Amino acid sequence: MGSKKILIPVILVMFFGLFIGFTIFGDNGVLHLLGMNQEIKRIENNIRRLNAENEKLKHIALLLQHNDRYQELMSRQELGMVRKNEKVFIFKQE
Repeated sequence: MGSKKILIPVILVMFFGLFIGFTIFGDNGVLHLLGMNQEIKRIENNIRRLNAENEKLKHIALLLQHNDRYQELMSRQELGMVRKNEKVFIFKQE
């Protein structure tokens, strides 16, 4: 009869320990949830960065469609284009 009194608390402690272990370390445990929260924050930051870049590209597209001076500037900078009456001087550094 004395062993039954000891066995019940031991079993309860074991079950409680398993419960705590699964709560902290399980597939949906606290550690997993913390890692998922960090991943969500990383993805949200990436979305904000991409949205800002998208807005910048939309602005550039509008400028290229509707602003002749900007079109010329970009043609000169990005493509190295010149007007017919212009001369190009190339300086080499040695």
